Amino acid sequence: MLLLSTATPIPAATVTIETSYRTPALGSTIDIVVRVADAGACQSWNVFLRFDPARFRLTGQRAAAVGQAGQLVADSRPLADINATGEVHAGGFTRTASTVDGIQGIFSFRPIATGPTTISSGAFTQTSVCGALLMRGQLRVVPALGPALTLDPGGVPVRRTIRMLNPPGWQWDCEPAPTQRRSADGSTILDGLVPSSAHRVFLQPSAPG
Repeated sequence: MLLLSTATPIPAATVTIETSYRTPALGSTIDIVVRVADAGACQSWNVFLRFDPARFRLTGQRAAAVGQAGQLVADSRPLADINATGEVHAGGFTRTASTVDGIQGIFSFRPIATGPTTISSGAFTQTSVCGALLMRGQLRVVPALGPALTLDPGGVPVRRTIRMLNPPGWQWDCEPAPTQRRSADGSTILDGLVPSSAHRVFLQPSAPG
C-alpha cells in the first residue's frame, strides 16, 4: 500500500489568478493567468479554477510563451464536461525538480451572460483532491491562495488616461483614436483607453506649426 504524507500548508507558497480585463464584452475572450510564487523545488502540481458556468465558458488551455513553470497538463475532459461542472482540473510537472515559480497555465474564457461574478482557485483537501497543490517529493504542499477575481461581463469598462512626453519633433498618436489633448508642457494626454482593447499607440512626426 502506498502511503503519502498528509497535506502541509506552507503560506510562503502562493497561487494567484489574474486577468487584464474585468469587464469583457459578451462573446469576447479573456485570458485568466494562474501564477505561483515561492513554490520552491516541486515535481508536480494541481491547477484548479472555479467559475460560474452561467456567466463563462472555458474555450482553451495553454502554456505561457514566456515564464511558464514546467509543463502544463491541461484538463483532459471534454469542454462540455468542464463547462457543466464550472471547474478546471489541470496541473503540471517538471523533470528537473527545480524552483517552479512562474505561470502555471493560461485559461481562456468566453463570457456568455452579463452580471457580476467571480473566478477563483481552491485548495486541495481530502474531499477536493483536484484543488491547488504542490508536490515536493512525497510532501503535499497546500499553497496560500490569492483573492478571487471579480468580473462583470458586459459591464461598463474602466477607461484610463495616460500621459506621454513627446520627443522633440515627434508626437504620440493612437488608433482607434480616443480623446487626445496636449498638456502645457507639450506632452500628449490620451483619454478613454480601454485596457486590453486593440489600441495601438505610436510615435509620428509632429505636424508643422
